This record gives sequence, structure tokens and C-alpha cells, in this order.
Amino acid sequence: MIGVKVNICTDLSAGVLMHNVLLPPPIPVPVPSLSIEMAVNQDWPPGEFANTHKRAATVQHKGRRIVLEGHDCGPMIPDVTPLFPLNYFYLIMWPFSSRKFTFSASTVQADAAPVGCAALFLPMMTCGDPISAPTGIALSSWTNTVEVGMTGTDLAIGLAYAAASVALDSIFNKIGGASTVRQVRQSVSRAALGATSRQLAQRAASEAGRHVAEQSARRVVAGTLAREAVGRVVGFNDGASAAKRAVSVGIIDPLAGFARAEAANAPSAGDWTVTYSVGVPFANASGSVTNSEDASRRGFSRQTTWLNEQTAVSPTGAVQRTRNSVAVATPVAVAGHRP
Repeated sequence: MIGVKVNICTDLSAGVLMHNVLLPPPIPVPVPSLSIEMAVNQDWPPGEFANTHKRAATVQHKGRRIVLEGHDCGPMIPDVTPLFPLNYFYLIMWPFSSRKFTFSASTVQADAAPVGCAALFLPMMTCGDPISAPTGIALSSWTNTVEVGMTGTDLAIGLAYAAASVALDSIFNKIGGASTVRQVRQSVSRAALGATSRQLAQRAASEAGRHVAEQSARRVVAGTLAREAVGRVVGFNDGASAAKRAVSVGIIDPLAGFARAEAANAPSAGDWTVTYSVGVPFANASGSVTNSEDASRRGFSRQTTWLNEQTAVSPTGAVQRTRNSVAVATPVAVAGHRP
């Protein structure tokens, strides 16, 4: 067993990785640069509003809810590229930001869900370009006094999921990144070829020419941002990202869910669920297909989010509503100091 202090809603985490930079001019092509993810608490308000948080409703420590498996601090985490602070890519980075728990303790549960685990030596998955990686650090959970035990299986599942995610991003984003750069360069070339060489020579010597060049660069940046936004909303924007999405949704995510349910001996152990989602934070929808021996879980389920309310409909038609990351009509009560 590996002893890990629990995380509660007020605990802080931060991260560091790489994110794209767009500056017109002189950088109209996405270029990865060092990115600092600002420290936020586990109860980061935009994530709570977007229903990305997973917290115990009835089990608390220090009077605060304990964080569970699958918790995501959520959108609008400020990522700053310090080498290029005026970065247009913030328009993509911030709304779609994520900092998610990678590990959990399958044998220690609160409200029928495994307790999430993050510590100085157990990183969280953070968003990034060209890859997401386990570089988010729980800064303050070490001050808590409640400890849970992670098994070797729990550790292996978390490490395998993180490694698979990094490998998937590395392979397909390299292909897609080359495609993106190629398309942007083609756009720049088309913009330049819009005028004759004589006109270009005349314009290059004038302020108007510089203005035209800047306008062309801005159009390229706007097109790049639009393309990136489409990829975030629907899950892909070219062949490489579509293949990556298919592998993630069809293999890696279901396999991770299967392994975690088996480790926790959960009612859903043995189920295989494929989920696809589209949309933006605060306005999205997802559909899931589950293969299960239990008829109540077998079949198609769906989930929609609008602003701070989320509605899930099971294969049997049962409806569960969540508001601000808390199940509607679920009371919150202090249940002692230990999960």
C-alpha cells in the first residue's frame, strides 16, 4: 500500500508544460512554448459551474468535501506563456483548460466512488500543446491528516493511462502538427500570391505594404484559431486528430474505465463503455454505449450540460440532474473526519 493524503476542495494545485504561441507578426504559425499553469484550488469556480468536479457529498475532512476519482479542476485555468505573454492562443487555452486527477485509491471509497489521489509525487494530468502530460502538482494536500492507501494496481493503472495519453498525443499530434504548419504556410503563400511581383515590390517599400502584410498575418492567425476551436468543439479537425480521437474514445478511455472499475470492485465492473462528447464548457452533450451483463446499464445513455446544470439519462430512462457539480437534492452533511 502507498499512503497518500486526501485532497479537499480548498487544496491548491499548479502545473507547468508547453502551450502554443500565436503572434501576428512575427509568429502566425502555432509554436509550442513554456507555459505556467497558475495555482487554483480544487474547487475552482469555473470547473464547479461546468460540473467537471467530482467530490464527496457526505464525506468531509476539515469541514471540506473530499475529492474523488475523475475530478477535473475544469476550464478557465489561467495558463501564461512567460516568454510570449501577449499570446492570441489564450483564446483557446483558457476556455478548454483541464487539470485532472490521474490516480485514485480503489479500495477506499466515499459516496460509492474511489477517493482521488494527487500529491507531490503523484501528478495530475494537465492540458498542453503538442501533448498533455502528468505535470500538475498538488501543492497543499500534504498538510491534511487523513491518509488513504493506494494499491500497486492503482498506481499501475494511473501510470499506464498517463503513458498512453502522452504516447497518443505524441504520435498523432506530430502528424497533425505537420499538417497544420503546412496548411498555414499554404495560406500565407496564397495571400502573398494575391498580388503580382511588381505590386509586391511597390508595396514592400511603403507603409501600406507593411499594413497589408500584417493584415495577411492576422487573417492566418484568425483561421488557425478557428481551426483549433473546431477541433476542441467536435473533437477533431483533420485526419490525424480524427484517428487520435477514435483511439482515445474507443480504446484508451474505455480500457481505463474498465480497469478502474475492476480494481474498485464497482457495480460496473466488467462493463465496457464508449463515450463521445461535443461542445464547449458550459454547453456540451455526450452519448455513451455500454456493453454490460446488467440490463439497467446496457445500451445507450446521454448527458447534456447547459451553463451550471447537467442532465444524465441512463439506458433505462432514469434521469439524474447535477448543478454546480452537486447532485440535485443530495444533502451535504459532515460525516466525520475520516473517509
